[in-house]
Amino acid sequence: MIKYRYFVLMILIGLLACKKSNKSIQKDIIIDDYSVEITFSSFWDCGVFKKYVLNNLRDQDPSEKPIYKEFNLYSIIIKGNCKPPIHSDTLMTKLTKIQSDSLFDFSNSVIDNFKLINRVKPYQRIEMVEDGADVKIEICLMNKCKSATYYHYGDLKDISPEMERLMKYINVITKK
Repeated sequence: MIKYRYFVLMILIGLLACKKSNKSIQKDIIIDDYSVEITFSSFWDCGVFKKYVLNNLRDQDPSEKPIYKEFNLYSIIIKGNCKPPIHSDTLMTKLTKIQSDSLFDFSNSVIDNFKLINRVKPYQRIEMVEDGADVKIEICLMNKCKSATYYHYGDLKDISPEMERLMKYINVITKK
């Protein structure tokens, strides 16, 4: 009789432990209703213009947005857009959901880590931006958007390490 009680007690403890462990294992639901747009352009958009677009937004008026297929990364390159003839190339890369979510996460980290600092040391040289290229990154999640623009970039390392990682990731997924 005592062995029977121990056996029932062990089963109850096992069931309670399973319920608690199942609750802690549950993963977050990832919302994939988002868009990412990264633009590289020369001064006044003359010269080479390059844009990456991932648009998974569902709740938009089709007449207000270009038609992009979900989970596809579009690479748009335009050369000589200040004088005719304009040469344009568009490359489409099919992404998995994981790749798409990773692209959103990388892009989100770039904007989160972008800071404008208005304090400089007296001996620091302040670089004035008169012309040059710029990088604009914008992400939207459902009905919220945030963006950052970097003017006069020379190297992606000058912008942020996060931006460099984002572009390396894009290069990897577009070459497959």
